[in-house]
Amino acid sequence: MPLALIPFDGRIVVPYDGYNKHIDLIKNGVKIGAGKIVYQRSSKIYYLMVSLEVELPDIDPNRITRVSGVDVGQRYLSVETDLTNECKFYSGKAVRHKANCYHKARQSLQRQGTRSAKRRLIALSGRERRFIADVNHQISKQIAKPNSLIGLEDLTRIRERIKSKTGKKASKKQRQANRNKAKWSFAELHSYIDYKASLNGSLVTKVSAHYTSQSCVKCGHTSRANRPNKGLLFRM
Repeated sequence: MPLALIPFDGRIVVPYDGYNKHIDLIKNGVKIGAGKIVYQRSSKIYYLMVSLEVELPDIDPNRITRVSGVDVGQRYLSVETDLTNECKFYSGKAVRHKANCYHKARQSLQRQGTRSAKRRLIALSGRERRFIADVNHQISKQIAKPNSLIGLEDLTRIRERIKSKTGKKASKKQRQANRNKAKWSFAELHSYIDYKASLNGSLVTKVSAHYTSQSCVKCGHTSRANRPNKGLLFRM
């Protein structure tokens, strides 16, 4: 909801104008949580962010008409595949580039060490967190389709399972990959998919990630040879 910059003396009452779906929830008596005013410098407009506590509906498994699996990674932030072999790739190239720009800006500010540089570092970290959350919201919104059963890989102890070189043994490219892997929040992406799917009448389940990328969806044959060209292709 945009708020106009109006000088006032004391408390004033302004009309609330927001997303129609949210307005309908408020009219139906949904519980309203905390509010926060956010200023957008590009448009010079204040926005009132109001949280709503929504009860998730009961999902009827008999209404499931689509099954899909979702894999996450660095080259592609997410890859979605359904039983008809239709795939959708969410590239991470632009995201990695922007993350590297944030890293270089952070290094430059840290070298300066001034008070103003420290203030900029705080602002920069908040901007980076919002950027990551925004990208995860966009991806999860496209994945959480109505009446679907969505399989997500179990990421428990994923950082310990992935073996990668660190420190002096790692090349510059490997250190950059480790940094991108550590910064991106795949668990956050999963949580967004989970609650958006529930609102759309879909179910989410966690599956073991072992060898899922090497397994044929039709016959179940599992082999490294199924993923030639550095894993960019799947050969059945």
